[in-house]
Amino acid sequence: MNIVPHIPKNSRYTIGSRIENKFLDLLESSYLAYFAEKEKEERKISECILVLDTVKFLISIAWEAKLISHSQFEEIAKK
Repeated sequence: MNIVPHIPKNSRYTIGSRIENKFLDLLESSYLAYFAEKEKEERKISECILVLDTVKFLISIAWEAKLISHSQFEEIAKK
């Protein structure tokens, strides 16, 4: 994700770092889900979905607070 460097400095280290950390959590969760045993796979995928929803929520908060531009929000939404 390349939006955090574009967030104003006063918010970069609060919501910006939360977005980055949750995105890294999402990558880690998806990796663990991919290599999980079949019995645990469904639970791991549910965890991935929960983290993804949290990332989406944080990005929408950043957009609503005008910390990221409409074009950045649109670019993220397409991905």
